[in-house]
Amino acid sequence: MRTRRKIDDAFLAKYSLFIQLNYPPYNWTDTAKDAFIKYIEQGKGGWIGFHHATLLGEFDGFQMWPWFHEFMGGIRFKNYVATFVTGSVTVEDKNHPAMKGIASPFVIENEEWYTYDRTPRPNVHVLASVDEKSYRPLRT
Repeated sequence: MRTRRKIDDAFLAKYSLFIQLNYPPYNWTDTAKDAFIKYIEQGKGGWIGFHHATLLGEFDGFQMWPWFHEFMGGIRFKNYVATFVTGSVTVEDKNHPAMKGIASPFVIENEEWYTYDRTPRPNVHVLASVDEKSYRPLRT
């Protein structure tokens, strides 16, 4: 990921939301990590991570970043549904700006879904959640 070398205070100052897709921040430079921590902790912006960006554990030869682990609610990746399945997602905070106008529930088709060792709910604000019983074909 080329962008990781560009992440610093000046880069993040241009954005009110950092959207990360398919890549956890484990091999970010120290400058990028420090800038991101300030960005979040000082309320300069928000973060949305999709798919692989939310994996928490030791992956691809990188150790887990402790700050990011706590930021994600102290959860750790447990397993995943290896076969792509369809699932139903319920919007839990309809008033959050990121969720405005999104129908609930909505369906995500043919996706790989992750499971974690525990719920992050005591430590994070949940915007939407998947109903694991809605997976089709049904996976257990």
